[in-house]
Amino acid sequence: MQPPAAPCRFEEFWAAYPNKKGKQEAEKTWRRKKLDDRCDELIAHVALMGANDDGWLRGYVPMGSTYLNQARWEDVPREAARAGPSPAQSSPPSRPDASLRTGGGVIAQYELERARQTGRWMRDAHKDRNAVPLYAMGEDGLALRRAWLAGYDERDEQISRNRG
Repeated sequence: MQPPAAPCRFEEFWAAYPNKKGKQEAEKTWRRKKLDDRCDELIAHVALMGANDDGWLRGYVPMGSTYLNQARWEDVPREAARAGPSPAQSSPPSRPDASLRTGGGVIAQYELERARQTGRWMRDAHKDRNAVPLYAMGEDGLALRRAWLAGYDERDEQISRNRG
């Protein structure tokens, strides 16, 4: 008797990927390249590119199938000339297994940390504080929004202290 196959994690990747075109082709590539074991790495890279890459910030995000076919997770963010986090701050958030219960459901701790880190990166990219994503409705979305704002404010405070 064979052990049950591990569940495919493509949907987790797809939920985090900003360009929702070409899902069927992307999923074929995912399965062909057997990327389930690298899912966390790919999601962290997508967050890194979304917060730091000049092209991605301007809306030039490759289709999911292109990202996977061309192993674009090996790309290094092309930062805008005036923006970007220092190397000490550019590591992707870790993914602890802990979860937090909010009024509307359960949010994985890593999702909150990812939102917080994205807030820090957006401050480094000189984005306006009001550019906070809306995430989802309800308590979970509100918790993610608060984490993003907390990260933005933490980084803003660090920058202010360094100037003064």
